[in-house]
Amino acid sequence: MHSYGKRAPGSDGSDHIHREKIASQYKISASYKQKLKALVVLNAISCSVIICHLLQVKANISLTRQVLPAVELWEYIYLCTIGVSLLGWMSLPRNKSNILTAYIFCNAMFSVAPLFVAAFLHVPELSDLLMHQRANMHLFGQPCALVLYSFLTLAGVVNTCAIFCASKLVQAWRMKGFKSR
Repeated sequence: MHSYGKRAPGSDGSDHIHREKIASQYKISASYKQKLKALVVLNAISCSVIICHLLQVKANISLTRQVLPAVELWEYIYLCTIGVSLLGWMSLPRNKSNILTAYIFCNAMFSVAPLFVAAFLHVPELSDLLMHQRANMHLFGQPCALVLYSFLTLAGVVNTCAIFCASKLVQAWRMKGFKSR
């Protein structure tokens, strides 16, 4: 099918070994940036759940007909992750590893720690539910402890994955040869 004579040497694809390749840190950076952005959005959704709870309990805005438990201190502390998430989001376009490192520590302090505290504080409710099959309150037809621990688990997974992705990004950005703007 080749009608123009002999093929030029090196144009048959056999020179692929000598072609430039994208360095691994750039591939890692692009991959984990996408993941971290998705996790920040999921964190915003979990914060919006707490904001809805605050609005219904404190401002008497009826979002559901459910009777909700009182707002606790850990929820106020967890809402600080809105600002922390913005900090992490702002570090991504210019590969600011120092800002992302601050995001990692603040995320651990303002999101993961309050979730652990909440889990520890509600152990008696969970043990009553598991041992005696009784619950003091129900929320959306389920025992309140079950709904709370489901939220704590999902929020904890989102935030620990965000910390993991951010730490991988910091490692990639600090590799030799990576240019930060």
